[in-house]
Amino acid sequence: MNRLKTLRKNKKLLQRDLALMLNITSSGYGFIETGKRNITSDILIKLADFYNVSTDYILGRTDDPNIRVIEVEEGFEIELQKDAPDLTSEEIEKLRQLIKEAG
Repeated sequence: MNRLKTLRKNKKLLQRDLALMLNITSSGYGFIETGKRNITSDILIKLADFYNVSTDYILGRTDDPNIRVIEVEEGFEIELQKDAPDLTSEEIEKLRQLIKEAG
């Protein structure tokens, strides 16, 4: 979980700071950051939201930390990150229309 350490250091935070935010012990957070303990889905989501990155980025499934979301209909969004990071605005609009027509 090297990315967690990098993200934390970029914000000039201590492991203790994240542990307090997540309501876990400092050693528990340290184990997550070093990979000695698996990260739970709720902690993964909280960290992704806190750092404003995708969960895939934290897990090492992509090198792109950005989250791209398109709203298809009110209350229905699609997150584009790993599979389509380079879509243009026009391509996103075409995708949005295709999803509306299929739905």
